[in-house]
Amino acid sequence: KRGAMSLITTRVKSSLVKQDPKKLYTKGKRLNYIFSETIFECCSTSTDDSKKYLWHEIRQKTKTKKRDNEFTRLFPHLKALQPNKHILTHHYIWKDHNFIYYITDYTVMTTLKDFLVKHRKIKYKDIKSYTVQLLQALDCLHSNKPIIIFRSLQCNHVLINEKTGCLQLSHFIESTYFDSNSSSFDSNIIGSPEFLAPEMYDSDYNESVDVYSLGMSLIEMATGYYPYYECANGPQIYKKVLSNQKPVGLQHISDSALRDFVGFCISTKDTRLDVKTLLARSFLYAKSDNDENEYDS
Repeated sequence: KRGAMSLITTRVKSSLVKQDPKKLYTKGKRLNYIFSETIFECCSTSTDDSKKYLWHEIRQKTKTKKRDNEFTRLFPHLKALQPNKHILTHHYIWKDHNFIYYITDYTVMTTLKDFLVKHRKIKYKDIKSYTVQLLQALDCLHSNKPIIIFRSLQCNHVLINEKTGCLQLSHFIESTYFDSNSSSFDSNIIGSPEFLAPEMYDSDYNESVDVYSLGMSLIEMATGYYPYYECANGPQIYKKVLSNQKPVGLQHISDSALRDFVGFCISTKDTRLDVKTLLARSFLYAKSDNDENEYDS
């Protein structure tokens, strides 16, 4: 009872927070619960700013304390990123009453995963477009100083504007950054096992793990199934990943060019292509007889 009462109390305290400590933003109506975050509409208190923003609330838990602290440490680097239409712009963060609050630009809140489930079929040319957009986002993160590693790239962590087809990375709560001049890199294992590169299990990895996750996400886009759907549980996935066994779904991608591209993404750490090299692959931009073909998603 005491635990339940404590949870109710923290929720009440959260609901009573209507402005940030600096009184720069005012919270409005609740919009959604997504990515383990409660999201509200909000507006600036400045009379010169009529834009709408998003107010995010994340309840801190003991088991996620390290992750939450890493996100707070990362936030200034997210805020300082060069503007990129495929990355949600972050503005302000603070903590209070066992919650993390942060402000971002206003954006749509349909995940790519939900979009694929809703529409069932996705055209080959759209998969190529989504690939380019995600690579452009990763290029921005990986070219930054310090390097930002997204760490949890999957369709469920990507937003899509259904009208324009524009994708955005937005779920940075599991991200980290790497400075070659610093030893502060957080090398914890974070993410869904289906999308984790083998080297993450050794806590010895770099930004190329995002490329691996992209490849696994492409399998999901092109087949409609999670990578390693043939496995019954996490330990089976772990065993296959560490023995470098590719997911069965890879062979279900009928287009050989796309299948080869995914292979480049999910190869071993030493042979995996980087983002810039992948962005230069001509197949992403060349017209194909398969462009109008639809994949079950």
